Formats: sequence, C-alpha cells, structure tokens
Amino acid sequence: MSNPVETFEKVRKLEATIAEQAKEIDRLKLIEESALKVCSQIDEVVIALPFNYLDPPDGGDVSIGEQVRRMYEEVKTLRHAVVSDRQQLQASQAREA
Repeated sequence: MSNPVETFEKVRKLEATIAEQAKEIDRLKLIEESALKVCSQIDEVVIALPFNYLDPPDGGDVSIGEQVRRMYEEVKTLRHAVVSDRQQLQASQAREA
C-alpha cells in the first residue's frame, strides 16, 4: 500500500506541473493569435498586389519579399520614364516658345 504522504507529494507535483503547462498553453495561444493576425495582414497585402507580381505562369512560388522587390523595380522604371517624358515635353515646349 502507498504511503499517504508520498501520494500527497506526487499529487502536489502533478498539480504544479499541470499549472506550469496551463501557463505555457496560454503563452502559446497568445503567440498563435499574434501569428494569425500577421498572416491575415500578409494575406491582405498579397490580395492587393497586381497579378504580375505574383507567381509566374510556370507555377513557381514567389515570396512576398520578391514581390515587393519586383514592385520597387517597376516603380523605379516608371519614375525614370516619367522624368524622361517630362524632360522631353519641357524641351519641346522650350523649342516652341
């Protein structure tokens, strides 16, 4: 037969372990909640991206970072084109004046 004191000590240790595990579960739930919020925000960004930044036709997987890099390159190209067009327009207007 078990010693009641030993049984009590075992139960106390198990209760302490359960309490620690409950705290860890709560901590992990908070982490999961935060991660789900970030994933939701990332999904919103991906949905808002034009199709030409997403996966290529061959079915490859394009990371969000790569999509942003592609957007940056396109914006840079478009800005250069706008500046060039402005300069040509200004030169044309100067010649006409």
